[in-house]
Amino acid sequence: MTGYVLNEKPARRRVALAAAGVVMFAGTGQPAAAAVRGDPPSPITSVTVSAPSPFASCADPVMVRNTEFEPWVTTRPGDPGRVAVAWQQDRSTTGAARGGIVVATSADGGTTWRGSALGGITKCSGGPFTSTSNPAVSYARDGRLFAVAMAMSFGQSTAILALRSDDEATWSAPVALTQDPSPAYFNDRPSVTADPRDPLRAYTVWNRNRAADNQHELMFSRTTDGGGSWEPARAIYQPAEKGAGTVGNQIAVLPDGTLVDLFYEGDFPVSGPPNPNIPTRVRAIRSADGGRTWSEPVTVTTTEVNDPKLPGVERPVSARGLIPDIAVDRRTGALYAVWGDATMASSRSSIGLSASFDGGRRWSPPVRVDRSPDSPPGGDGQAFLPQVDVGDDGTVAVIYHDFRRNTPEPGTPTDVWMLTCRRGQCPRGAWRERHLAGPFDIEKAATWSGAPFLGTSVGLAHTRAGFQAALVLTNDTPDNPQDIHVVRTPSR
Repeated sequence: MTGYVLNEKPARRRVALAAAGVVMFAGTGQPAAAAVRGDPPSPITSVTVSAPSPFASCADPVMVRNTEFEPWVTTRPGDPGRVAVAWQQDRSTTGAARGGIVVATSADGGTTWRGSALGGITKCSGGPFTSTSNPAVSYARDGRLFAVAMAMSFGQSTAILALRSDDEATWSAPVALTQDPSPAYFNDRPSVTADPRDPLRAYTVWNRNRAADNQHELMFSRTTDGGGSWEPARAIYQPAEKGAGTVGNQIAVLPDGTLVDLFYEGDFPVSGPPNPNIPTRVRAIRSADGGRTWSEPVTVTTTEVNDPKLPGVERPVSARGLIPDIAVDRRTGALYAVWGDATMASSRSSIGLSASFDGGRRWSPPVRVDRSPDSPPGGDGQAFLPQVDVGDDGTVAVIYHDFRRNTPEPGTPTDVWMLTCRRGQCPRGAWRERHLAGPFDIEKAATWSGAPFLGTSVGLAHTRAGFQAALVLTNDTPDNPQDIHVVRTPSR
């Protein structure tokens, strides 16, 4: 597929489509976050990393071109310059990306970027599937880059695909970790985690449902040879209740090698009626032997998922809190989990946090951490799309969106904020907030089921220099409604 190089310029970002020998401009992008009272005096920079779609010539009548969604960011352990971001490109009006998956990489800490499309997935990228979704990437310590994504052909099959890159520019052919007939099965929302202790190991988890008996399974596969091969996928957890399923699975690797998988569990009926008696929970399971055996789940919190609305009009925003996030302090092994919560604030959309200091066996009582103002349900005080990470110096960071600067004028100004606290002071308090990005008008985003859609998650990672947040920000141009931006900020 065609690659591109994105160079940060003082005014405009210049995008070179190297394979085509064409030079074009991607626009001015989003400026660095404006100063807000209370911001620490630290530099915050923003770079647009997405470019005009590499799938623009693909003839697909339901593809919305130049739309980018759901970024996932990763950094290379021990190398402050290496950053990678993956996203869905050219989403359809009915869900999932019709174009494909694009990965952009930086070797200088996020100043300049080079992008490549993953080949062999969708028909637009030379593969067999009609659409793809939920990309995730993870760096191994030796620089190898792992990627996974869900792919589907409606009414035919769904698959979880794994790829690898040894040079951050070219990619292996996709390997199907599983491929099942549809609608008998549905595979959804994979993630991949490279083992920071062993560059040849990586772990992938996802949810699979079976229509025949309305049953869900949490699936797992791993590679021990750097992605050359993957072990056969197998179920490592099956909820007891019919219709109960998991989503947002993500593995964190503790300093001693223990794997901790965090996920949301709730009612996702496949072939039966909804069951209001199934609790909605954020849960975790552990493996002390590299994924061979797993513990029973531990409940982090029992809660109600937030479902944000556009203030004043009660129109949905497609940003429900179904995807929790987990991060680990690599020096102490402390774990932090965040999620979107409907029970902690009068707005019914806030950010919850819990911590574990014993390897995920026990979790602290959930606390609300966002600083969004109080408001009635569906008001300006709604916070959503949280992510958490822990810097090399032990600083814990949480990012989220909210509507606190909304006005009566048309449109819905939306901002992105970061909270930070020092090791030992979380989750009890001592959080400091800074403004990362915005305001941007979320109503200008492309839609999914009629609702503005940035993705079910965004991205947050760190290098020794600070944190890197991968965000979706909207534009004022209808033919390019939104772009992927990486915002860099020091940890203090």
